[in-house]
Amino acid sequence: MHKADSARLGEVWDSLLGTVQRPGRYCGGERNAVKKDPSNVLVRFALVFPDVYEIGMSHIGLKILYEILNRRERSLAERVFLPWRDFAAALRRQGILLSSLESKLPLSEFDVVGFSLQHELCYTNVLEVLDLGGIPVRASQRGPESPLVIGGGPCAFNPEPLWEFFDFFVVGDGEEVVERLAEIFEDQKVRGWDRAEAIRRASQVEGVYVPSDYQMRYSGLYVSGIAFRGKEYQDAFAAPRVKRALVDDLESATFPSSPVVPNIEVVHDRAAVEIMRGCSRGCRFCQAGYICRPARERSLKTVVRLAELIAQKTGYGEISFLSLSSGDYSAIEELILRVVARLSESKVAVSLPSLRVDSATDAILQGIRQVKKTGFTLAPEAGTERLRSIINKPTTDEMILLSAQRAFAAGWKRVKLYFMIGLPGETDEDIDAIVRLAKRLARVARRAGGAGGKVAISLSTFIPKPHTPFQWCRQSSIEEAAAKISHLKKELGSRNLELKWHLPQMSFLEGVLSRGDRRLSQVIHRGWRLGCLWDGWTEQFDFDKWMRAFDECRISPQNYTGSRELDRFLPWEHIDSGVAREFLVAEKHKSDRQEVTADCRASGVCQQCGVCADPQSYLAGFARRLATPDRKPAAAVMRSVPGSAKRGAFAVRCRYERTGPARFISHLDVMTAFGRALRQSGLPIDYSRGFNPQPRLSAGLPLPIGYASLAEYVDFRFTRPVAPSRLVTVLNEYLMEGMRLVAASHLVGRPLSLCSVVSELDYSVVIDTERLSELLDEAPRIELGDANLHRQRVSEFLARKSLLVSKTTPKRSIELDLRALVASLRLEAVRPGKVALRMTLKVQPSGRTAKPEMVLQALYGIRKNVLYFAKITRLEQYCWRRGRRCSLLELASGQAARMSIAERMQTEL
Repeated sequence: MHKADSARLGEVWDSLLGTVQRPGRYCGGERNAVKKDPSNVLVRFALVFPDVYEIGMSHIGLKILYEILNRRERSLAERVFLPWRDFAAALRRQGILLSSLESKLPLSEFDVVGFSLQHELCYTNVLEVLDLGGIPVRASQRGPESPLVIGGGPCAFNPEPLWEFFDFFVVGDGEEVVERLAEIFEDQKVRGWDRAEAIRRASQVEGVYVPSDYQMRYSGLYVSGIAFRGKEYQDAFAAPRVKRALVDDLESATFPSSPVVPNIEVVHDRAAVEIMRGCSRGCRFCQAGYICRPARERSLKTVVRLAELIAQKTGYGEISFLSLSSGDYSAIEELILRVVARLSESKVAVSLPSLRVDSATDAILQGIRQVKKTGFTLAPEAGTERLRSIINKPTTDEMILLSAQRAFAAGWKRVKLYFMIGLPGETDEDIDAIVRLAKRLARVARRAGGAGGKVAISLSTFIPKPHTPFQWCRQSSIEEAAAKISHLKKELGSRNLELKWHLPQMSFLEGVLSRGDRRLSQVIHRGWRLGCLWDGWTEQFDFDKWMRAFDECRISPQNYTGSRELDRFLPWEHIDSGVAREFLVAEKHKSDRQEVTADCRASGVCQQCGVCADPQSYLAGFARRLATPDRKPAAAVMRSVPGSAKRGAFAVRCRYERTGPARFISHLDVMTAFGRALRQSGLPIDYSRGFNPQPRLSAGLPLPIGYASLAEYVDFRFTRPVAPSRLVTVLNEYLMEGMRLVAASHLVGRPLSLCSVVSELDYSVVIDTERLSELLDEAPRIELGDANLHRQRVSEFLARKSLLVSKTTPKRSIELDLRALVASLRLEAVRPGKVALRMTLKVQPSGRTAKPEMVLQALYGIRKNVLYFAKITRLEQYCWRRGRRCSLLELASGQAARMSIAERMQTEL
């Protein structure tokens, strides 16, 4: 893309951001984001997460691939997320293609577009991203200049429902595969790009599946024959299989130590370190536990080093240790205690994903609670010990109760538990047992947790996923699941109990798509055309449209949720997960007999699942890690935790700018960014006390989202004196693009709240007359370039004695006299395509004020989307002291900060 075109696209993109919800999703400019010049690399990768930014930015796999590709000199990787409905509609209305966050490069101009496929309910989102990005949704319709479209993630283990839409899939661990693919594509670019040849060469990499290489013949729900590259296999079991990619040594695998820090709050708003991949427990319902085998660990030394690095590079106040079963990490207790000891001075807490009931030890709980009590979640899955044996998760009720009691005794007020309904072998007694166990847990919560103790129960419907021992089982119908949920809702009414559940219709669709074949691709395409989108979001899910799509394609979804025969070839069995089919069949039979299979790592006995080339060496290596002799006792580690610093009284007031991407994030997110920057800075921060320690800072009046500002203010508190000039220099290194401290001063005396001292706000408004004309009904009859027109409207506004308007807040609607709140308003300049206004708005003692948007609405009769045509900049905040107007920085120090506002504003015109 030409630089002039890119600049123009950036302007239009920014103008649209002022009209949509949460524009911080789309603005980019985050800390640690990698920005390369697309014209200076050979291969351009777009890493797409087909869901909203807040979910995608919580995904660790995306961060790993971003790190690997951007380390390469001849490649770049940029991020793309599915825009919410409002922004997608705005892009289509303006004829703008979906673009990346880093360079705003349209999706169609990348060489490779890679999708992370985490769950089946995102399938129509994939088609929406392709369409918004200007890429044909069907692989067969893409020309030589189209990007390669790749899919990876858990759903690649049954990619058949998506076969029409992808050029190829990466099955298994992506780190080594993506390195090899990058090498191939870079070489292909040097030789001369040939799309078909690039796919052919990619197909030779282990872990790559090219759907067009295979043709399937079906008999009912089974594959009766396969053709591979033209060669027919009447016996589907004899056809070539696609072997998954596997990272054998997690210790040496790439992990980002400086991940991108989101501008806005995301779902998992914390740093993360993957401590272990895979699981050896063998829960028979858990797809991840089978497709990610064998369990591989990072060393304690490496995890501690990564935790410290990531905390320093991101400023997060919480670090999560990720794995399928974090309690099974061989050094989990020491890891928690050692990281807490090293990071407690910065008030960095640690957290774990859901724990197995038998791994919630006192040492783990005491370590987690040292800084703050992060979430505590247990996953018993079933209500009776009999059913837990069927699913190979042997746990007693007493173990569950003891774990919850430990958590409440350690100070937790809320414990969350996961249960499934519809498991194989489930009876009414198992459902009633959930009720009895939940009520016992509620009593524990009341006794140990007091009046505020809560037990949160989360219910989901069992889905028999591919590559598990239960892949041949039947899934409960919608009616059966709904009846069980209704029964539990009725029985679990208590103030100490919270109950949440997944919609049975959503679980039904997920089950159909997860066990589907190629014939479902037409249903997915039709569902997308009918408007099915964001199906993982309950409020967006439209089951009736999906049923219409199935009807129009003449496919019965119920067929896909029934039981399957053990000796027939399933639609996904040409994908080799590494686990032997014979092992899965044996596990299915053992579940029928309620037999438990031991964890090979815990028992030291190989269970012959087939994933290990040398099982004895694998088990011996794990035994050596358990026997590591250099571990400190937990008490010794905890004694090294530093005590709290003396509460500080050294305050500094800072003025800062918010321009560029920083215009589009909320006031709360700005304060979070400052908190992270302070943690990274090494300055002597004063922290708040209580449950969740945070850097002590206070801010002024919130800046509306979409406004720029040259004069925002924030007060920081420290335990020791800090030179203002040093504070400005240090913190600017850790702030996102568009946030910049410009001046600072020690606070003299006891400062008043920033919000309480502001009397007036100065604003500059630059209007794009072309965009304004798009919104004006009378535009054909007026000349917006005429200065007299704007001068007249300003005069008419100022001549009014009052003008009542409504200001809507999250809680209520307020009537304001807009005219009384406007201290001054004047026309600054009229240039081709631009009009500049200057206004000063009053702030009442209560803190109530007006927005410049309201003035523009009154001037031009615009009801909404003011920020589409107007760039609003806050120039200064004033207070009146001893008869003169002074800035908030002058109020703090008695000295005026040096800045030429007139000079800065010339660039806007």
